[in-house]
Amino acid sequence: LESAKQVFHELDQMPDVKAVFYGEGLVQAMAKHYVPKPIGKGKAKIGFSKPVLISPEYRDLSAQLHRENLAYGVGGSRHAQTVLKLAESLKTKNILDYGCGKGLLGRGIPWQIAEYDPAIPGKEESPKPADIVVCTDVLEHIEPDRLLFVLNDLRRCVTQVGYFTIHTGPAQKSYADGRNTHLIQKPRAWWEAKLKKFFTVAKIFEVGPELYIIVGPR
Repeated sequence: LESAKQVFHELDQMPDVKAVFYGEGLVQAMAKHYVPKPIGKGKAKIGFSKPVLISPEYRDLSAQLHRENLAYGVGGSRHAQTVLKLAESLKTKNILDYGCGKGLLGRGIPWQIAEYDPAIPGKEESPKPADIVVCTDVLEHIEPDRLLFVLNDLRRCVTQVGYFTIHTGPAQKSYADGRNTHLIQKPRAWWEAKLKKFFTVAKIFEVGPELYIIVGPR
């Protein structure tokens, strides 16, 4: 009942929105008698929530490795030409580097792109969707129990094309707690099954232990 009441509380915050309810149920029955409540100018508050994508402990370990190892999180530059070709084919400059590390992809793009990385100060704010979402050498680093949350957030961000790379084997680096930085080490079939739950998987190229993946919205 409380959840049903909240529907109309949210509608009160959006006086310019007209909602139509289909079918039969508690909310539909309550909607028949719903009268919007006026709100004062500038008082509308719309918010959203999402699962925590990274634990505080793991964020601290990742941030520590970024600070102490200059060679960690610097692989973005090698994908710049591929991303530029995608941008040219889609006629867009709206690009998000999801898990940007030290931001080397952005340095290889001749215009400013959006960057997100929860372990990098100033880059930790939840990103806006983009035409092209680049997520390279990131997903294998995600905590296994948070992977589905991260994939769902990536789905939110990808409006046209996602360009992902995933390493399927162990890394040469370790965190301060001794764990290999590739927390998830799974083969192509495993990753493909996970990705298909959230995206249309267009192509997967397998080069040694690396997967190069092109996805689109489902």
